[in-house]
Amino acid sequence: MPCWKWTWVVVVALGVPVWGQGKPAPSATPVAREAPSAEVKAFLAEWTQAMAGVKTLRVVFKQTKRLRILRKPLVREGETLLKGRRVLMITRGKDGTPETELLVTPNEARLYHPRLKRLEVFPIAPGSAPPTPFPLFGSDLKDLPRRYRLRLEVHAEKGERTLILIPRDPKSSLSETRMRFRGTRILRVSQKNRRGDRVVIDVTRFERNVKIERTLELKIAPGTKISRLGG
Repeated sequence: MPCWKWTWVVVVALGVPVWGQGKPAPSATPVAREAPSAEVKAFLAEWTQAMAGVKTLRVVFKQTKRLRILRKPLVREGETLLKGRRVLMITRGKDGTPETELLVTPNEARLYHPRLKRLEVFPIAPGSAPPTPFPLFGSDLKDLPRRYRLRLEVHAEKGERTLILIPRDPKSSLSETRMRFRGTRILRVSQKNRRGDRVVIDVTRFERNVKIERTLELKIAPGTKISRLGG
């Protein structure tokens, strides 16, 4: 499995596309940092081993956004597909039709709004990572202690743990990410930004090495407006 940065997937795509951000803030000057605890190291090693043989992935989820500008939570359902070096995340409106489609490749992320006929393109520089994680594979996990302060919470429910990630970069728009697991299966991802907005993704299905026959591409409608951000 190629070990390029899958951190755009949120369940995915929890970062720039979720918060509507443009170009990520530049990284802060490196400073001395504490090493993760033995419990965190052991968990990351366990997680890395569990994902080592994954070649395809299908994640079905419910996404709940609680934004200051909205009086009620915005709830959507969707799925994320991983195949080879591509990831496709689709969220659907109440009528079941796609509301947003996010395609991530090694070089860029393309966020498509079919109803609005708008496409946003975010470049991904080699070796770089956006400020928001949904890490899946070895290189991502090894890089977490450099970019985040990590803490592990153990719950009363058997085998359930939450990995808490606090960005080290003071310029990050995020304040916290929480990833809850049962064993090494992701149950929930919760993110909060510094404005107090929160996105929660509850994973209902997490299928590894499933057969994915479709090509992971976006079908862009004629007349779609394209914006290139962060380039």
